[in-house]
Amino acid sequence: MVQLQKGTYLVSNWYGEIYFCGCNGQAKKILDTKDQKINAADIEYDSKSKLLFIPTFFANSVMAYEVKD
Repeated sequence: MVQLQKGTYLVSNWYGEIYFCGCNGQAKKILDTKDQKINAADIEYDSKSKLLFIPTFFANSVMAYEVKD
């Protein structure tokens, strides 16, 4: 889990899903790589570049995604 700003978070699970969690407690799935069998490790967010980094287990890579406001 990483914090975007106060009260908003990105949460990952091992299956390759990323959720946006807002102040209202609702979670919205924004990425799903299960079909590609790409499992997510611990995510990291760089607020300066607004990039979300997702290391993978079996794909042997790090994916990066721009986080839009």
